[in-house]
Amino acid sequence: MKQSLPTGVIIGVIALLVIGLGLLIWKQTQSTVERDSEGNLVTGIDVSKIKSPAEIKADMDKMVRDEKAAKGTR
Repeated sequence: MKQSLPTGVIIGVIALLVIGLGLLIWKQTQSTVERDSEGNLVTGIDVSKIKSPAEIKADMDKMVRDEKAAKGTR
């Protein structure tokens, strides 16, 4: 005498497994977002080291002057 599970039960179990695996994979792909006490995003970037466009231009001008000076001394 052979006993068999109803087809609906088998489909239900397979559907639950697929949904569970899908949620597990989706949860792992989501990046965690860290916020400070005020609710702002924490990026890990040190704001004091960010240069303004004028500072970047000054650095580039200084590099160009140094390079021209080095070429002129040869």
